[in-house]
Formats: sequence, structure tokens, C-alpha cells
Amino acid sequence: MTRDEYIRKNLKWPLTWEVFFLRYFFVLLIIGITINSFVSLIEKDYRESNFILFFLGLSLTLIALFRIRSERQFRLLTLNPNITFKDIRQKLDSLGWINLQTEKEKLEFLDKVCILSSGVSVTIIKYDENRILINTKPFSREPFTINRDGVNYKKIKNLLQ
Repeated sequence: MTRDEYIRKNLKWPLTWEVFFLRYFFVLLIIGITINSFVSLIEKDYRESNFILFFLGLSLTLIALFRIRSERQFRLLTLNPNITFKDIRQKLDSLGWINLQTEKEKLEFLDKVCILSSGVSVTIIKYDENRILINTKPFSREPFTINRDGVNYKKIKNLLQ
């Protein structure tokens, strides 16, 4: 199964070990801190710092796992019948986004760069004749891209409908 077939079937990017280690290595560090503090608690070393480290590590792990899930997920958007896949590229160019890749059934854009972020990569894949899949994720390892995926999805939805 090719990567695009996997995306169309599961509505998310495939997660390989290579991608996980390159992009999400910090998650392993957080999980390590959490496990270390949990083991200390089990060994009846009830210091306040172990409780704090455990709950901090657990919280950061949950946040990181939520972020990984949201970065992999594609959203399905139904298009108006009069919009073709070629029209999508022209409309996204009007937003001032940088076109990174154009294929027959796939587009990739970089939204506007700001002071705190090097931009968000927006991938659009043709699902069928009337629907497209949209994914947004940080272009690099950005810690602060909270809600940019939702904002970009709404921009694209308003532009295409």
C-alpha cells in the first residue's frame, strides 16, 4: 500500500519509527522522566519532587501525544460541484502562501511565516471528485502552533465554499 492510499484509507499520515524519532524525540525524554519518577514513587520514596515530576511528565506526555495525533490527522472537506482540484491551487495562491509541491492529486503549501513560527505546512490530497483531505502541521519543530491547524482549515473551507 502506498503512502497516499494509506492516507485515503485511514485519514492520517503513516507513523514510521524514522518519522517518530526525527520529529518526536522529545516525547521519549518526557516519557522517560515520567517513568523514572513513577518508579521512585513505587519504591516508597515519597518526596514531593517525585510527585511533581510524575504529574508534570504525565501532563506533558498527554499534551505531546495529543499534538502527534492532531498533526497526523486529515480533515475531509466536501467541495462545491463547480470547483475542480486545479482551481484549489489558484485559490490558495491568492492567500499568499508558498507553493511547496504540486502533483496531480496532491498540493502542499506553506502558510505565512510569523515571528514565533516558521510556518505551517498545509497538505491537500484529492480524496474523490467532490472531496479533499486537508492536513496542517508545523513546517519544522515548532512548539507553539496551537490552533493554527483549525485556523488554516477554516480559511481553506471559507475560500473553497
